Amino acid sequence: MDKITRANKKIFEDIRSLIHTWDDNFDEDLLDCCRILMIVSGADGDISEDEWQVIFEFVNSVGGNMDIVDYLKDFAYEKAKLDDYIFRIDPDLHKPLLYSAIKVARADGLDEAEREKAQQLAKLAGMEIGIAKSIENVLNLEEEVRNLRNIMIFNQ
Repeated sequence: MDKITRANKKIFEDIRSLIHTWDDNFDEDLLDCCRILMIVSGADGDISEDEWQVIFEFVNSVGGNMDIVDYLKDFAYEKAKLDDYIFRIDPDLHKPLLYSAIKVARADGLDEAEREKAQQLAKLAGMEIGIAKSIENVLNLEEEVRNLRNIMIFNQ
């Protein structure tokens, strides 16, 4: 496992650990996290199949039940407000959640509306707006490293 994969795994383990320590409302807490992912990734007016796939991976990686997806399908992310959900989430999760939200949104190409929504999330969570841009840069670098690895090792 390369360093990027280990780092991503660590992020999801931290999220899983924090969600599980909140209380007995794990599913509701996870739903709130997913709602935030949807609000950011749907800021361009649509959640693409690629974005849904990354949301599914998120749910799976934190140990969530995939039945949660049934609840998400009916969520009106277009009208939802980040501040209705971000303050219900442990502040220790804000930065990993911002990372995950940008990761989901860039699955089909990061649109300017999604970028602005991610910056709004950062601001609401008490972070500098530049953190969102830095996370976007990290995700870009991770992708470049994966692509380079695949070219070098697997001739792809």
